[in-house]
Amino acid sequence: MKYLNKESNNETERIVQRYFHSLGYISIRRGWPDFCFYRGPRGKKEYVFVEVKKPIISCTPFCRKKKKHPITPPQRRIKNIFQDLGLDYRVCFGLLEDGFPNFRNDLAGINKGKNEI
Repeated sequence: MKYLNKESNNETERIVQRYFHSLGYISIRRGWPDFCFYRGPRGKKEYVFVEVKKPIISCTPFCRKKKKHPITPPQRRIKNIFQDLGLDYRVCFGLLEDGFPNFRNDLAGINKGKNEI
């Protein structure tokens, strides 16, 4: 299956994808959200759905708009459906300096109450 673990051409997506691969996850991309990561034995797989956004850099002319609406209305609806189904859905804004994904929880309705990986 040529689409499994295929690296993204987008730099931000690629570094997040490599992080999850380093934890033993297999990835599927080419859909929405950007990635479905999974690992574990048959019947007890662990799934994480990740939408990757470019990091929000403060003090740029466009940053105020992005801070208010980091995901689009259709993405928010899908996020809410995933949440209602009990699926692990996260929005990642690149990697932090320590190499961990930046699952910002200071943005309204994004990544609230998610466990860190």
